[in-house]
Amino acid sequence: MNPTLTNSATITKVEKGPYVIHSYLSPESAEMVCSQIIETPASLIIVDAQLVKEQAQAVRDYANSLGKPINKVIISHNHPDHWAGLESFADVPVYALQETAYEIQNYGQMMLDSKKPAFGDTVTSTVTVPQALTVEEETLDGLTLVYQKNFGTESTFSLMVELPEINVLIAQDMVYNGVYPYVGDRNYVTNDYSFDSWMQQLEAIKSKGYETIFPGHGQPTDSSVCDTMIETLKFMKSVFETAADGAEFKQRVMEKYPTYKVVDMLDLSAFMLYSQPYGS
Repeated sequence: MNPTLTNSATITKVEKGPYVIHSYLSPESAEMVCSQIIETPASLIIVDAQLVKEQAQAVRDYANSLGKPINKVIISHNHPDHWAGLESFADVPVYALQETAYEIQNYGQMMLDSKKPAFGDTVTSTVTVPQALTVEEETLDGLTLVYQKNFGTESTFSLMVELPEINVLIAQDMVYNGVYPYVGDRNYVTNDYSFDSWMQQLEAIKSKGYETIFPGHGQPTDSSVCDTMIETLKFMKSVFETAADGAEFKQRVMEKYPTYKVVDMLDLSAFMLYSQPYGS
């Protein structure tokens, strides 16, 4: 891994033979969101497009500097910190799960509006709706991309990209590395929070022994992050079940994990978890 700094962001390059994955990590002020650029000998695929306009354009500028055409942008899930920056990719095909495309089309404006109090005009007011991804696997310049659909984790539906020939998983928000995981979404199919199913799917990822895992927030890592995530989610679940309110939830989680970044993510979890009675 070869990390460098640019525009207060960190770019880490992971070389795998003829392929390179460039992980663009925005600064903490922009929620430490990761955009992954998969570089093959002839082209690029980008996974996720940032929240803040300036960061999205920096990803685009960096991709352009590689001197290869962008084949497509893939959006991993419905949360706006991963798709709000799509205006910087207006000339590129954009794909997401059918469920994610539906969520963005129908609720995207509300999601963007929710970011305005904190970010103002640094976040777009325009919703860009992806096309539905209709394939489960494709090959680009000899590299197989397997699109794995998840249900009931950080969001109700999400997408990971497995690169089996090079033992890589682009996990996005299935995994956080050194950042407070967001746990405030209810599964809108089951009307429950997804601590348990999320942990079960992390166990499945761990069993595959990926050499490199790219998270949605934080630096690239390896399969050991799964145990860390499981332990963190288990603790956060126990606090949620016993804390009187969001303030206590936040305090106890911060005391347990004082070095984690993006406290705003923890604030959002606390607000969402306690904004209505559990089970209602």
